[in-house]
Amino acid sequence: MSIRYFFLITTALLIITTAQVNAAVFTVTSTNACGENSLYAAVTAANLVPGADTIEITPGLVISDNCTYDNELNYWDPILQATESLTINGNGAQFVGLNYFFNNAGDLNPWTQTACPLHDSNVTLAGWSAPLLHVGERNADNTGIEVVINNLIIRNLAQVAEVMDGAKLTLQEVEARDIRDITLCNRAAITAGDADLTLEQVEIDGAQGFTNIAGSAAIAGGNGKLEIYNSRLSDNVDRQAVSWNGHADIVSSIFSNAGGLANPGLGFGTMNVINSLLFQENFPMNNWREHIRAASGATINFQASTLFFDVVNCADDLSCLWQPGVEPTSAIWATSGATINFVETAVHAFITGPDAMLEQSLLLESLGGTITADAMTYFQPLPHQGASALESITSQASLITGDDALPESPGLPSNLAVPFPASVTPLISGGAILVDQIPDAGTGEANELMDPRGNVIDLDVLGNPRVDGSFRSIGAVQNNVIPHLVAVIDPQDPFTADLFWNQPTSPGISGYDLCHGTGSAPDPGAIGDNCPGTLVEGFSTSATDTAGTVPGLPAASTHWFLVRAYAGVTKEPWSNVASVQTPVTITYPATTLTTGTPIAISPSITGTPVNPVFQVTFGTLPAGLTLNPTTGAITGTMSGGCNSTVGLLAVDSSGALAVTAIAFSCYQAIPTQPGFALGTMIALLAGLGVLRIRVTT
Repeated sequence: MSIRYFFLITTALLIITTAQVNAAVFTVTSTNACGENSLYAAVTAANLVPGADTIEITPGLVISDNCTYDNELNYWDPILQATESLTINGNGAQFVGLNYFFNNAGDLNPWTQTACPLHDSNVTLAGWSAPLLHVGERNADNTGIEVVINNLIIRNLAQVAEVMDGAKLTLQEVEARDIRDITLCNRAAITAGDADLTLEQVEIDGAQGFTNIAGSAAIAGGNGKLEIYNSRLSDNVDRQAVSWNGHADIVSSIFSNAGGLANPGLGFGTMNVINSLLFQENFPMNNWREHIRAASGATINFQASTLFFDVVNCADDLSCLWQPGVEPTSAIWATSGATINFVETAVHAFITGPDAMLEQSLLLESLGGTITADAMTYFQPLPHQGASALESITSQASLITGDDALPESPGLPSNLAVPFPASVTPLISGGAILVDQIPDAGTGEANELMDPRGNVIDLDVLGNPRVDGSFRSIGAVQNNVIPHLVAVIDPQDPFTADLFWNQPTSPGISGYDLCHGTGSAPDPGAIGDNCPGTLVEGFSTSATDTAGTVPGLPAASTHWFLVRAYAGVTKEPWSNVASVQTPVTITYPATTLTTGTPIAISPSITGTPVNPVFQVTFGTLPAGLTLNPTTGAITGTMSGGCNSTVGLLAVDSSGALAVTAIAFSCYQAIPTQPGFALGTMIALLAGLGVLRIRVTT
């Protein structure tokens, strides 16, 4: 063991806060991932203490990855490795990695990148971070090792975790954002061998693997048990959401533009999907990634769930036209003895018209497998697979295939004409064939919805009451008198919020009011008809106009929103709270440095960060220059070598993050004498090995 690692372990042992021999509590106070009082030191020390230890991270702490470089990790090494049972209480802390790359246009981490950044000559890696955690060890008996991580935000790493055979990982109230494997480009955000994985109230947003290998997924596992409860995966752009061979229970969870679900059947496992929503919105479905597939004897059961496909087989608008000689492609398929069962589930394609769909597009296809449905399941007929074909393939003569189910379009819009959540909410007009169709669904009744743990599911996938009296709607979304509100930052303006909600069931709605403010959000059930922020009456003046924008939001703030319907002078209850976090944007000018010449560079800041702290996250400032941690100013006189790109991270007291980089062009000052040509001196000194000129843009 090196002296350095002996020091880290010794330091961590000194911060044990309990005298128990078989379990210990460690406290993490360092903003560096490695070093004294760090998370790495705590995990390393916990591995030496028998029993289920606990690590407490200082509330709100922002931890930067210095381990990847300081510990000289290889691409496949983790930052942390747990070999004993452990609970890590994040207490709202953030772990921020260094996964940043630039393309030739200067774009930082562009989503349009498809090739592996490490091997792409058109891309420059500005920094990289290893996976956060390995649970257990390869080729070892990991039985009984369980790691629990609570209330932690994880950003810009290669991977969240890999769980070795026999071990278990539980994530609770964890947010994992921008998980990109920019080096190996073949890892899931979470990988488990023959191991167990549980996700409860977890968000995985923006996972990217840069691979087209069939079977790759954001969550991938072998023959262990997978549980996903009340979680959300979104914008997983280039692979499936889940590929799991063993047993899997997915309950009350949302998969938004996250790819499809797969049970490859290597372990003949069963996947249960209950009260959950899968939808592709403005992500045309053009390959295996978005499919639901079961193979080789596997089983997938859908109950009280909604599957929503924007376009079933289109890579772009032109390819949505009929192409003769092209084989049919299906959204859902079962092969080689596999089975897919649908109970009380809605399966829908938004774009349905013959001029907008490939004539060979299918919802269902059985390729040596079996697909079944009960009489309370709905399928959207397509031009190439109508109602009779759907009834035949599911062996269900009473299959629901009529109109007035979910919104649809007869043509190809430039973007989804009915945005989420209205796009997945059963229509309350016309026949309303999905609304309140399941009887005896109340407490203790025959059709009460239960999860695999034996608990009652009393909320729909959007968080509204699951039943209306004793009736439940088909699918995962229950119509309600309270609208469900979604707020997102406008992709063109980071200080504008785009708001979307669904139409409630109240009769005679004539419009919607908006209430919004900054800071702590109110409890909608405790404010009555009042608005504790800014009230905008008549924000929308139509029952079916369920979208709007709020521009001019303050930077570096959390802004909350509520909407309510009104019918004349009657005010309906407020919706759920939806909120957005506006960013702080920081940019530095490209800078030319010359040895011996003083410089002063200040960042351009959009917004007003609250007590920000600036720090270097990758690269090093040239010798002689210093970074002001409060203002972000870089000052001094370069006296030595120069890194081409230096990354900086700013964190304000609210936890808002801004990441930027500054590019340096560096020149060595060359002394000259009268009558001696500059070019001659450069050639002479370079030939003698005295001078090396490095120019980087």
